[in-house]
This record gives sequence, structure tokens and C-alpha cells, in this order.
Amino acid sequence: MFRIVVKKLFNNKWLFLSLLIGMIMTIAMITAIPLYTEGVLQRMLVKDMENYQKETGEFPGTLRYEANYKFIADEQKKTSAYVYFNKVITGENLSEYNTPTLSKHYYNELTPFPIKRGEGGISSRKECYLSLAGIYNLGKQVSIENGKMYAVHKSEDVYEAIATKTAMIKNELQLNKVYELNITSEKSIRFEIVGIYKPLDNKDAFWFENSTESEDRILIDFELLYSDFIRDSGINLMRSVWNYSFDYKLIDVTQIDDLVNSYNAHEKWTQKNNTVLKMTFPVINTIEKYDSRQKELKMTLLILLTPVLIILTLFIFMISQFIVKNDANEIAVLRSRGSSRKKILLIYLYESILLSLVALIFGIPLGYIVTNILGSANGFLEFVNRVALPLRFNISILIYNLFAILFLLVTLMIPVIIYTKVSIVTHKQLSVRRHKPPIWKRLYIDIVLLALALYALYRYNNQQATLKVTGAEGLDIAIDPLIFLASTFFILGLGLLFIRLYPYLINFIFLVRKKSWSPTSYVSFLQISRTRGLEQFLMIFMIFVLAIGIFSANSARTINKNIEDKLYYSIGADITVMPLWKDNQVEAPTNNLDTLNNLDLSGITSDDSLRYTEPFMGDYKGLDGVDSVTKVYKTNQGTVVSGNNWIEDVNVMGVIPAEFGRISWFRNDLLPYHINGYLNILSKNNKALLLSSEFKDKYKIQLGDSISLELQDGLYVEGIVSAFIDYWTTFNPNKMKDSDLTKPLLVVGNLKYMQSSTIVLPYEIWLSKKEGVSNQVIYDSIKANDLEIIRLDNSELELLKRKNDPMLQGINGSLTIGFLFTMLLSFIGFLIYWIIAIKNRVLQFGIYRAMGMP
Repeated sequence: MFRIVVKKLFNNKWLFLSLLIGMIMTIAMITAIPLYTEGVLQRMLVKDMENYQKETGEFPGTLRYEANYKFIADEQKKTSAYVYFNKVITGENLSEYNTPTLSKHYYNELTPFPIKRGEGGISSRKECYLSLAGIYNLGKQVSIENGKMYAVHKSEDVYEAIATKTAMIKNELQLNKVYELNITSEKSIRFEIVGIYKPLDNKDAFWFENSTESEDRILIDFELLYSDFIRDSGINLMRSVWNYSFDYKLIDVTQIDDLVNSYNAHEKWTQKNNTVLKMTFPVINTIEKYDSRQKELKMTLLILLTPVLIILTLFIFMISQFIVKNDANEIAVLRSRGSSRKKILLIYLYESILLSLVALIFGIPLGYIVTNILGSANGFLEFVNRVALPLRFNISILIYNLFAILFLLVTLMIPVIIYTKVSIVTHKQLSVRRHKPPIWKRLYIDIVLLALALYALYRYNNQQATLKVTGAEGLDIAIDPLIFLASTFFILGLGLLFIRLYPYLINFIFLVRKKSWSPTSYVSFLQISRTRGLEQFLMIFMIFVLAIGIFSANSARTINKNIEDKLYYSIGADITVMPLWKDNQVEAPTNNLDTLNNLDLSGITSDDSLRYTEPFMGDYKGLDGVDSVTKVYKTNQGTVVSGNNWIEDVNVMGVIPAEFGRISWFRNDLLPYHINGYLNILSKNNKALLLSSEFKDKYKIQLGDSISLELQDGLYVEGIVSAFIDYWTTFNPNKMKDSDLTKPLLVVGNLKYMQSSTIVLPYEIWLSKKEGVSNQVIYDSIKANDLEIIRLDNSELELLKRKNDPMLQGINGSLTIGFLFTMLLSFIGFLIYWIIAIKNRVLQFGIYRAMGMP
């Protein structure tokens, strides 16, 4: 049997090689979905943790349990509580997290006791308190600046201790002096400071919060503290801390569910003991998001790659049909000579299994390559050198591929099952008999697909209307997979509809001109008009492949262009800056009379009205790498007064028209006329105001109306309504207010006129960069000039952040892979069909030559 299978493979080597290519591509695509999802989420998880550490200064892998025993009066119960907590936390709780730890910080502290100084003490020193504490495994985390490390046992009833330099100075302690701590009125303990310590690295995960420094604490050996003060009597045990520093870089996204479940279980256990114990794990909220993000990313990739997977399925089915059709005579002969159908099916099943195993061997490594392409995608057919994704083989990849192999086996065996029903007599009869219409024609699948596509379009339009009315973001509405598949359904439906009508069109053209055709044209149209299943299947395949390829390219361009445009629109220019504005208002720092008497009021006049100190624009114009600079005044607290209407919470923007036109970003298709036309209106008439269309629709304000614009309390600008606009740089007309879902309003005016009518109010500074200048040049120049800035937005850097978003990378990578695969498959599919078509017509061409056709 194996010899027969191998012989068949070599007899049709080119067809089987093409089939194998399609199967390898399918396995690669199936491998890439879970591989990319987990790889990119792993990178995101590490990046989010790093950002958390930068923003908060706290190590993101920190899990802390803290017990405070002040509510337990009985000293023995304190000991019992500590022993119980310690056993659970260091035992079963820690093991359930199943995450490597960088460090463990166990800490016990007793209630502060008063110091009895004895000889060598300073009599004038007021009484102070020191707490006795122990830290597990401290020796590896500190260096001794002076003296030595404490001993692990007491000597002659004296405990050796170490302290920080801060504690030594504050409490006026001396090295190598013996002191007493009065535990009770009748009992005291003696200790000697033998060393002054400091942490080897304050930023090490071992040290949590301010545990590196303590002004009122001395440390002795952790075990000694437990054995002498906690185990037997629980003498004034005040606090215990169990602090774990997990290596967040080794937290596997596949284990996030287990990690979250463990945390939730331990939180419930902690709640049962919440009078004494509390637990903190600051990044749990960040980690919990990854389950939904993982599902969302997998769904997006699957939706984007579904058309490609359909194409691969069609390709494999088509090649399988070619192979089985070539073997149709052989199958029919075998059936007529007594070979069982089961045996014939087994031959093809073994072929399919052998091809599937080879596809698995080569497809999984290709899947890794595809995943790296997805990870390095910066746009459509655009790749950058980005840090490689952390890719690891896991069980989900194997499960995905097992389902893929089963699907491929079914796809390969369907044509075989159909053809093995036929004997040699039936085969010859069918070869000359008119075929029944295919099942898709009988069931009107083309009409059904088109109806689904139109329904999806209807759903899409409703969703767009909802977004526009509510002002919600796209992600606020649940993803409807049907919308993403609409294009696939439409292409398939329209392609099938064309195939249904195609024979009638060809026959019509043939009948109209058949008497005047040349022999070559006549034969060509005759052959096309008699096409049957395989030719029609190839036409469907080619329509679908080319349409999906074009759609992928167009979709990627649209997505990337819209993201870029939306970003530049929201920021307004290359760089926007809000300087630090100083005013003439003096704040009294305290109620202290002496301070108020000494306050310098020489620069304050009797006019107590608010005045701002304007930043020097020359500093910004002189920045290295900056091409142009302009002022832009913005507020969302303006008020428009028109007749009896007082319209509050209006967005107001004041611009210098000529400068604004050079620096601001605006797309030309958003307004009826170019934005410069509207800026020219502001230039020609200082009192001209541009209003958003909502003023006209809702408040019935008309062109030419005079209105008053209040910028701040008592600061009014008179103006004339000169034009209505739907869009303006940085203004989102669809972003509704949460309170009443009303549309936002905008008024744009001439900034110089506004300033001359009122006072100079705090404005932003917008900058455009010179060609080819890096952002670092500008930043270094800002730093060198000591410019005080509250906020800086950089369009280029924000766009870079967006392009690093895993969802966008996945979309671009998927569309790129889809485009490349579809183009390759269209080439291979058409080439194979053409070769087979020519081979099948060799006899026909010979007859034509014999008849005299050149």
C-alpha cells in the first residue's frame, strides 16, 4: 500500500507539490494566530509592567501581606495568629501563584519601647522610643558602613543590633554602646549597636516602600527575634510583613487566568481576617485585562485571516479535484475490476495523511516566520526592525493544528468520496452527459451571500449612526463579526452571481457573432461556452483571490491613513506646547503675621485685576529644528450671548490666520472649501467669527448676526457670524457631553483681536518641525533654554505609539500576509489550471492542425 501511495505521489508530483504548498500555508496561518496573540500580549504585559514602575516608582511584581496585631490584646494570641498567617502565606498561597520570585522580604516588628541610656547617655536628651525588628535574609541585601554585622545569638544577655545612620543621629546612639529597652516596668532587655548599615541597592525589589530607612528602628537577627520574643510570649508583636517580588518578565500570559484565580481566592481568605491582615497586589487590575484583550486580538486576527483561510481551502479543494479527476479513469477501472471502495479510499487517505504530516513539519516553522512578520509590521507591506516577539511553542498551537489537519483531510477526501462511487461504465456515461447544476446554484447560495452582505452593511450603517449620536468610541460597542465578514460574503456572492450569469453572456455574444467569427475566435468561444465544473470553480477562485488581495491592500491603507489623520487632527500640529503661565496674583503662604509683614509687595499695583506674564515667543522661534511657531488660544468654558440666548460651555479657539494656516494640520475634504478660505475671512475682518453648524441648527443663529463672546468672567469680545463649519483642527463635533448627550459647540476667532479687546489669556504654542529634524534635537534645545512647560504633545511620537499597538500591528501584518498569500496562490492556481487545460486539449489541438489551422 505504501509503495502504491508513493508511486502515485511521484506520478502527479507537480500537482501534489502545489497541494502541499497550500497545506503548508494553511498550517502556517493557523499556527500564527495563537502564536502571535500570546507573543504580543507577553510583550505588552512586560511593557505595561515597566510603564507602571516608571509612573509609580513601585516594583510591579510586588505581592504584599501585612498583619497589624494592635487589635489583639492577648500576647499569646498574637503568636498564634502570626504562626497561622506565616504557614499559609509562605506555604500554600505562594506555591499557588506558580511564578518565579526575585526576592522574599519577611519582616517582624515589635512595639516601640523607651530607651534607658545608662552610662554614656545624654542626660539632656528627651525620652525616645525604638522598635526592635528583624528582616529575613538581610545579610545579602545590606553593606556595613561602620562596625560589623550582628550575631545570630545573644551574648551575656546582650543582643547585637544594627541601625541606619539616620536612626543613630536622631536617637543620639553611639556605636558599641550597650542600651536598655524597657519592655515593661519590671522587665528590660539590653542591646548593643555593633554596626551601621545601608542597602546595597535602594531600587532593588527586596526593599518595598520606605523599608530601606527607619528612624526609630534597630534590627536584630530574624530568627533570634522570633525565638526570643514571638514564639513563646508574643511580647508586644506589632506588625508582620510578607513581601514577594515576582519576576514579572516571566509571568506567562497563558497562566494569567490561574494567577487571577489564585489572587481572588487569597483575597477572600484575607477578607476573613481583615481586622488583622490585608493583602495588596497593585498590578492585578492590569493583569485582569489581558484575558479580554487576548480574546479580542484572537477574534480580530481570525476575522482578518478568515478570507485567506477560505482561499486556502478553495485552493486545496481545487487541486484535490484536479488530482482526482486525472485519476478518474484509474479509479473507475479499479472499481470495475473488483477493488473495494474502502481500499481506494484508504489509498487516498494515506496520501492525505502523508501530505498532512509533511505540511505540519514545514508549516509550523513557517508559522513562526509569519508571526515575526506580523510582529514587525509597521504598515501595509512595511516592516521595521522591532524587538522580536517572545515566541514559545505551547499546547494551544498543537490543538489548533490538529483541528486544521482534520479539516484538511476532510477537504481532501470529499472529491475522492464522490468519484469512488462511479464505475467505468458510469464514468464514461457521465463524461458525455450534461452535468446537473452545482449545489450552490440549486440552493441559490450566491443570493443568500449577497443578502447577508447587504444586511451586514445595514448593521454597519446603524452602528455608525449610533456612534455619531452618542459620541461613543468604536471599542465601546461590541464587535459584530458579521460586519467584518461582509466584504467576504459580498465578493463570494457577487462572484457566484457572475458565474451564474456568465454562460448566458458568453452564449449571447457567441450567437450574435458566430457567423462572422474567424475559426480561432469561433473555437475559443465554443470552448468557453462549454466549460464545466472545474473551469467555473477556477473562475470563482480567481475572482475571490484577486478581490481579497485588492481589498486587503485598500483596507490597510484606509485604516493606517485614518489613524494617522485622526491623530494629527486631534493634536493639531507637529508639536503643541502649553507653557507655564505666571500671573500677578500673590498667595499668602501662611497666616503668620511676620511672614506677611516681610512679603515683598513692591511689584504689585493698586489694580488687583488678573494679569498674565506672556512667555517670550523668541525663545520658541529660536529652538533648534523648529520651522514655524504660532499662538493658539483654547478654552472650553466660553459663553455665547445672542439675543436672549446664553449658551455656555462653548469651545473657543483664537488663531493668527496666516501662521495657523502654515502650521496646523487639516484634511481638505472635511469642509466645503479649503480651510485657508475660512482663515482669509478671519484675516480680512477682525470681528469675523466662525461657528459650528450646531449654532445654526439648534439656536437659529444666522450669518451676519452680531454676538458677544465671553472668554472669562467679565471678558467679552464682540463679533459677527461670518461662516459655519462642521470640523476644525482639534475639534470633535461628535464627542457628546456625558451629562445630557448634547453636541459640543465651537467658535473660532482672530486671536490678535481677542487680545486687543480683553487681555492676554494663557494660550498654547504650536510648532512645525523642519524637514528631517529629529525630536531629540528640539527636546534638547527646550532643555538648554530652560523653557518651563506644563504639557507637550508630539504627533510623531504619538503616531509611533499607535503603530506599536499590537492590535494595529496584527491588522497590518494580517492584511500584508493575506495579500502576499493570495497573490501567490492566484499565480500557482492559474498556472496549474492552464497546464492541465492545455494537456487535456492536446488531441484537440492535433485535430485542428490536421484540419489546416496554423
